[in-house]
Amino acid sequence: MKFSSFSRSFAKDSEKSWRSKLCEVHSHAWKKWQEKRHEYPNDLNLGAKEPQEPGKIQEDIMRQVKAEVDGLGARTIYHRKY
Repeated sequence: MKFSSFSRSFAKDSEKSWRSKLCEVHSHAWKKWQEKRHEYPNDLNLGAKEPQEPGKIQEDIMRQVKAEVDGLGARTIYHRKY
């Protein structure tokens, strides 16, 4: 079985904004969920009032996340051990 990962850094020195990276992560997560959904017979009911679109995040959610992103420290780079 092959595992893959998907990550984005929200570092302030990045060329892309944290908003665009968060949208990329959101889109990736929803696409992966659609691929794996059949493995989970009970749909998750998270109380969403309307269906979400992959990669589109509501502005009120972005405002809530902004405070957390602004408080993040410097990015830590972990080197692989071979």
